[in-house]
Amino acid sequence: MKMTHLFCILFLLLCISTISRAQSWNLKRSWAIDLVLGIDYGFRTFKHLGEPEDQLAVVRQRSHIEKPSYNLRIGFNYNRLLSDRWAIKTGLRLINPGFRSGSSIDIREGDDWKLENSQFAQDGYDYRFQYLFLEIPTMFRYVYSRNWCKSYLEAGLSHNFYLHSKINQQREGEAQSFKGRQNLKPYNISAALAIGGEILLERQWSIFIQMGAHYQLTPLREQQVKEYLVSLGLESGWRMMF
Repeated sequence: MKMTHLFCILFLLLCISTISRAQSWNLKRSWAIDLVLGIDYGFRTFKHLGEPEDQLAVVRQRSHIEKPSYNLRIGFNYNRLLSDRWAIKTGLRLINPGFRSGSSIDIREGDDWKLENSQFAQDGYDYRFQYLFLEIPTMFRYVYSRNWCKSYLEAGLSHNFYLHSKINQQREGEAQSFKGRQNLKPYNISAALAIGGEILLERQWSIFIQMGAHYQLTPLREQQVKEYLVSLGLESGWRMMF
């Protein structure tokens, strides 16, 4: 199913929730555990204020050849109810944000691919870059409709701890995959927003689906041109309330 179709389903779910008949949510259950699976559509952006002309040329060419990529999210949440409308959420995720790139130099295993040292060739390889992070979200949730489907908004930060990188390299049927640690910051922060709906299955169990966005606030690494990861995606899961 295409991402646009999933967005339409989520939007329809949220619209229906605002006009559906009320059901009984047990507000005495003050905390919950989620199992979560999601998919992101992500890419990389650059900031290059006051950089030399040769660096600006690299940035322009990188922006032209780089393409978004689909990436996965998996983990769990801990939810704490603060009131009948507000909750706080944290948890643990494995995420692999990244992007695709073509017409670049050949990358060798063990290289630390730095933007300012990049060169380009028209007959270069195609790449998929992925950065594996351990993510700890800190999110506040506001429930604006409590019918059979709870409709809610979330906002907060995600704290990302770098584990390693994976690079898939392809050209004319030839494929290689490299893993290793690059010279990336061990920790970065992203801003996060989400809108979603939660459907009550019975008094203790529910399922939810939400559309979310992440924008990295701190650069991937210390270099002249700053790199940031951005993503938009869907996340769904199963919630057990206690």
